[in-house]
Amino acid sequence: MASESGKPKYVTALGMTDEPGAWRERKATGGVVVDIDSDEIVLDGLAMPHSPRWHNGNLWVLNSGAGELIVMDPASGRRDVVCQLPGYLRGLCFAGPFALIGMCKIREKHLFGGLPIQQRVAQLTCGVAVVDLRTGGVAGQFEFTSGCEELYDVLFLAGIRRGTILNLDKPAVRDAVTNPDSSYWLRPSRERSIEAASEISSTEGVAGTGDTQETNQADIDQNGAPRLPSAVQDVGVQSESKSLLDS
Repeated sequence: MASESGKPKYVTALGMTDEPGAWRERKATGGVVVDIDSDEIVLDGLAMPHSPRWHNGNLWVLNSGAGELIVMDPASGRRDVVCQLPGYLRGLCFAGPFALIGMCKIREKHLFGGLPIQQRVAQLTCGVAVVDLRTGGVAGQFEFTSGCEELYDVLFLAGIRRGTILNLDKPAVRDAVTNPDSSYWLRPSRERSIEAASEISSTEGVAGTGDTQETNQADIDQNGAPRLPSAVQDVGVQSESKSLLDS
């Protein structure tokens, strides 16, 4: 879904059907983009379109099954292919004059087989491409050579010098809570050991004891949410001095 001026405006669909799974019959050409306000199809003939975005007065969408970034002028209806990339595309964001696009390999051949990208590229890439929107050229890209074959979204984090991907080997992963409606971090400073909990429970009922739970204001951002760096530090994750090349 793409929003314009803070309101949902465009949405992609894999096909024009209400029968379960029927979109697969025309997955290479049956994808569409729908204007939510008018309920009209503004783009058709697409291969499993994904990640529509409204940017600089134009509609941008990934023609995923063809490995293409498409831009459309809604006023004139003109559509242009900005670039072609060697992957099934998911995830699109913008940073200045550049677009960051997620590239994936294809998993189930019975679901994704027969797409245009497979006819054009023998070996698909999983990674992120940086496309210069002024020229349509690829300014740079990185590839996951192992451990990751699919991306679902891409987000540019301005001002972040050293991002972190959590895995099961890092204690901080136990503090990340995700559900369908929101994602948030538990603050370890609010946790109590078994011994501390026993001491507190033994004082219950004593007049004037009150709540002994302390709040670490340094761990809370302006919206009242725990700060990730504090959460990571509190669980004892040591800063690594190694560079990505060392890894």
